[in-house]
Amino acid sequence: MRDIVQAGDPCLRRRCREIDSADISSYRDLVGDMFETMRNAPGVGLAANQVGVDAQLFVMEDTQDLVSRTPTSLAFKQERIPFAPTAVFNPLVTLHSDDVSEFYEGCLSVPGYRALVKRWKTLQLSGLDPDGNPISLTLSGWAARIAQHEIDHLNGVLYVDKMEPMSFCTQEHWKRILESEWGAR
Repeated sequence: MRDIVQAGDPCLRRRCREIDSADISSYRDLVGDMFETMRNAPGVGLAANQVGVDAQLFVMEDTQDLVSRTPTSLAFKQERIPFAPTAVFNPLVTLHSDDVSEFYEGCLSVPGYRALVKRWKTLQLSGLDPDGNPISLTLSGWAARIAQHEIDHLNGVLYVDKMEPMSFCTQEHWKRILESEWGAR
């Protein structure tokens, strides 16, 4: 497990370097550490620079357990469907929809806060898998949001740079919003 770098650390504000496909196998332990760190946080995505590594790499996963903790009506509106562990090197959005959605996001590097962020609803993601093979994924809903959030990290951008400023709130206040709007407790 790795420590998660917090907002204010300069490594979160620099674009991470691309990884040569021939070198990807040397990152195998990092990929495992990132999944472990993300799951223990708990989170649904983690970029390499969030654990202090200058590499174009992110991991993401949304389990049935995490989805089940979300009010059903909210999970439906978010288009939140569990998906398998995914690691992407040198990610690139090659196509996206014009449709956007706005939901509250949080970040393991900005703990204790949430804010509304607009994101594309559907996108085509390309990159390399942990074996160095090319991948192309069509992502929609919550998975597309997670990928965009993590790609932003790899480009030195935090969600607070894209948030609706008037929506910025503490985690506690966000829980009250969930309770009043979605019946969550």
